[in-house]
Amino acid sequence: MELSALRRLYLLHLLALKLTISKNHNSISTQLYGLFLRSALLVFIFFQFAVSFAQKDTSKSIKEQIDDKDIVDVYYEIFKPKKTLKPDTAGYERGKIYTSVLPGFGYSILTGFTAVITSNFSFYVSKQKKNANISSIFLSPEYGVNKQLTITYQADIFTNANKWNLVSDWRYYHYSAYIYPLGLSTYKPTKELVYYSLAKFHQLFYRQVEPDFFIGAGYKLDYHWNIKTSYNSNNPTLDEYRKYGDLRSTTSSGFVASILYDKRRNSNNPIGGGVYANVEYRDNLKLIGSNFNWRSIFYDFRKYYPLPGRSKNILAFWHFATITLHGKVPYFDLPSTMWDVYDNAGRPYIQGRFRSRNMLYFETEYRFNLTKNGLLGSSVFGNVQMFSKWPQNSFHKPIPGTGVSLRIKANKKASVNFIISYGIGIQGSRGFFFNVGDVF
Repeated sequence: MELSALRRLYLLHLLALKLTISKNHNSISTQLYGLFLRSALLVFIFFQFAVSFAQKDTSKSIKEQIDDKDIVDVYYEIFKPKKTLKPDTAGYERGKIYTSVLPGFGYSILTGFTAVITSNFSFYVSKQKKNANISSIFLSPEYGVNKQLTITYQADIFTNANKWNLVSDWRYYHYSAYIYPLGLSTYKPTKELVYYSLAKFHQLFYRQVEPDFFIGAGYKLDYHWNIKTSYNSNNPTLDEYRKYGDLRSTTSSGFVASILYDKRRNSNNPIGGGVYANVEYRDNLKLIGSNFNWRSIFYDFRKYYPLPGRSKNILAFWHFATITLHGKVPYFDLPSTMWDVYDNAGRPYIQGRFRSRNMLYFETEYRFNLTKNGLLGSSVFGNVQMFSKWPQNSFHKPIPGTGVSLRIKANKKASVNFIISYGIGIQGSRGFFFNVGDVF
């Protein structure tokens, strides 16, 4: 018997909680050949799983459904060519879950090759689709050849008529990362490998006060423990880290007040354009567990223009800033490259390459289709990041990056793309980056 949409959503939340608190994991082969075989098997399972969840778009005409294609349609054409498309003509259905699951392998400059299952679950809660924002849940367990385990659960859920917006970011990391000198080094810098575990619990609740405008509050916890460095090293970067504050564990625990404006109807891929603006004030207090009293303000602005005219091509702009207002921020909670909410800001640099008390970021991306049926697309992007000098607060010169992406339609109903990017930066930085859903 098929589960109801609400029951499936409930079970998904229970699964996320279980994965978030689990610390046990099995080792996998560090040989690329073994990883490739496992990935091939997972890809096959994915196609079977995705097809079993496939539900044809109810908001389009029969002709549009046949013309538009995603990887599920490709599967049918290759493995079941005699099966014809039977569109669902029942109209908009509340609670229908559009599922995109991508098991396989990935790669990043920091983690190397990884075995990963990336899932996106999108659905509408509102009784009417008009002016309703799509809700989405992102779940991704990942294990790398460098013995790094990450489990990420993120949710952006809108209730009926967008009355409430619930934003979650829960993570468990058993991780290793390089640290570099704070701020920007114009010379080729030294680096030091650091090991740690991370538990993150960020939960915000927004209430709509005007159409598309919300006020909210919440709580954020970032707990790092088992932080290990090489104590016998004379590395200048490690000396600077020790001077900043070499602790075995750190806790940032704070309340958040926020305002939000979100006119995007589909955050997976804002095809029709839209605006997103968010401002957060965070106050971390020793009283509720922080190592230090410190305060910060964060703002995030995104704008999407269909270009040209009414086409599905999008010119997108992204700008955000994190500014420390007062106090000492634990080292691993400082603003840093590729440590934004979706770990995307700063392509093509390694995660953590730049870090300081204050960060400014700008990115522009042009997204366009390569095939008429929307199966394949591409984008070109350019970005600039700036960090304050340490221990001063004046900013260094801009750090540029640029690149190109291939976009593969994973689920046409929720407009979810699988994106492979390749970027180039200064000082020889370059690499591949993977996403399910748009970068911003």
